[in-house]
Amino acid sequence: ARFAAPSLDPTSGPTSGPTYLRGSFAPSETPSSYPTTGPTLLARSRIEILEDVLAPKVSPLEQLRDNSTAQHEAIMWFANDDPTYPELEGLSEDLIVSRYVSALLYISTGGKEWRQQLNFMSDSSVCEWNDGGAGEVEEGIVCDSDDAGRVDGIVVDINNLVGTLPTELTKLPYLKTLGFSSNKFVGTIPTEYGDMSSLIYLSVSGNALTGSLPEELAKLTKLESLRVHWNQLEGTVPIAYGEMSSLKIVHLEGNSFQGNLERSLCGRASPYQNFLSDCATRPEGNGKEEILAEVTCFCCTECCFDGASCQTLDKF
Repeated sequence: ARFAAPSLDPTSGPTSGPTYLRGSFAPSETPSSYPTTGPTLLARSRIEILEDVLAPKVSPLEQLRDNSTAQHEAIMWFANDDPTYPELEGLSEDLIVSRYVSALLYISTGGKEWRQQLNFMSDSSVCEWNDGGAGEVEEGIVCDSDDAGRVDGIVVDINNLVGTLPTELTKLPYLKTLGFSSNKFVGTIPTEYGDMSSLIYLSVSGNALTGSLPEELAKLTKLESLRVHWNQLEGTVPIAYGEMSSLKIVHLEGNSFQGNLERSLCGRASPYQNFLSDCATRPEGNGKEEILAEVTCFCCTECCFDGASCQTLDKF
């Protein structure tokens, strides 16, 4: 191939500055903005905010992320389906915990089959998840004033609750009243319930609870009323219960407790307002043999036989 000889004269003079390709931009004479002082942080998602508050002190992270658990269902409802708080950033931890635990109570105990829904899982404050005081005792969740982070009481009686007693309830630090009478709970009374230091009233009567009374409940020094009657509990009453000096009302009848209560619940000077246990002996007669009492209780106000036929102690 043959090529033409180079031209002796340049086609044009040299440019006075750098040449920019089409579509490129010359540098600005001033910076576009002040330099950043650090890396840009991405906003946390709703689920990340909830996990940061709830794990691990309320529920283990593994349970929150396991889609087979009630804990996962509760946190996903809060993150995706609950319109009450469009912005979670800035909400108090107490409020987040109380709403999650209240939702978990509903989900883990078969809430869709409850006899009364009590406004649970609505878009209102948890302080309104109740029957509005329609009956003699307000059923549902009660708060200290209108602060949704300060759940004061939970009473859900005769309402078809199933499963086991939720341990996450112990993460409600202001809880004074807890009542689950006449439901369908199984399993044991959680030892963690001994951590509810503000508790004054505890009733789990009329369920199908098994096992023994946890010694940890002796830490409830403010407890005034303990009602565990009509379950399937057994064993002896822990001696440490003698330290529960605030107790005024105790119901143990209708279980299979044994032993002498002298060193436990009877080991104090002040009398009880109301104390029932299976301390009655069924006498001989009508073709029946005498059956000795299951419990010896000189401080009881009434003695029962198998949770029934209760009479005041002075009649025995």
